[in-house]
Amino acid sequence: MPFAWDKESYFIRCIRLEKMPEEEKCGIYQIDHEVLFDFDEDTVTPEEIEQCMEFVSENLLTYLDEILHDRDCDSLREASQKAVLRALKEECGFQNYDQLSDKMEIDEEFDKIITVLRPIQEQYSISDDDLEEMLWGMEYSVDW
Repeated sequence: MPFAWDKESYFIRCIRLEKMPEEEKCGIYQIDHEVLFDFDEDTVTPEEIEQCMEFVSENLLTYLDEILHDRDCDSLREASQKAVLRALKEECGFQNYDQLSDKMEIDEEFDKIITVLRPIQEQYSISDDDLEEMLWGMEYSVDW
């Protein structure tokens, strides 16, 4: 059952109700709203939708507690982006996205940037792919 959007309105958050009335066993999942456009609503199966769902939290109470204490995925993503931006400005000397993107095109320079960001990557458990995606997406998601 859908009940909320993520902070960027990209994912639809849902609660799985098949274990009701044991609400502590009803996990929270999310699905990319763009994926839903690919489905034919007359023929889509629950299994097809299930394959696109991503786990978010154990249950609604845990999910709300994570939000309250800034441990939810949106808060952690925002905190990690701020930490990356701060490091890019303070340790790498970048003042805008164009400076960053120019350096990311050069393998040796990109490796230096990644080395600077490695402690943040470890702190927030960011995969290499997610870190690279975050860097390329900073043009749209971060105010320099």
